[in-house]
Amino acid sequence: MLILQLRGSAGLSPASPSESRCTLPAPPPMSTRQWERHSSYFVSSRARCFTGRSPVRTLTRSSQRHEMKIARKVLLICALLGSLVPPIFFLTVRHFHLEGEAAEWMVSLWPRSLGEVALEDRRAMADMMITYGELAGATILTYSVIGWSVVFFWRLFFKRADARDPSLRSG
Repeated sequence: MLILQLRGSAGLSPASPSESRCTLPAPPPMSTRQWERHSSYFVSSRARCFTGRSPVRTLTRSSQRHEMKIARKVLLICALLGSLVPPIFFLTVRHFHLEGEAAEWMVSLWPRSLGEVALEDRRAMADMMITYGELAGATILTYSVIGWSVVFFWRLFFKRADARDPSLRSG
């Protein structure tokens, strides 16, 4: 609207509808995923033209997609740490023979609100957790490493194959 007012004040005739719209260069032949990834290149062209499309919407979509990627990576890292830290902790306790100190530490972490549980029972529970954790630590660590290796190789190979060949997409 501002451009039409400026053209009118300058003594120029208002632009016809075909003149008020810019023609954007044709997008290169890409798959939908590649186009979405590279669409921010054309935002500056859209901002200069009156195409009826909002450049903010395109930027919002790409920023939301970027935020989702970050959120997925953070969740993946948390899951990785959550599955690897406990077995490594129990194996470290076993290696350095810290069963007594670890059990006392676990009892000290026990909530104080559960006053009806006697100290001896809490210590017995902590000893049992340490003992069974030491026994299962190597097995849990082995299966966690195998599982995470499968996840990483799956993401590495099949995600790239999906990006290369659009016929591999499910949707």
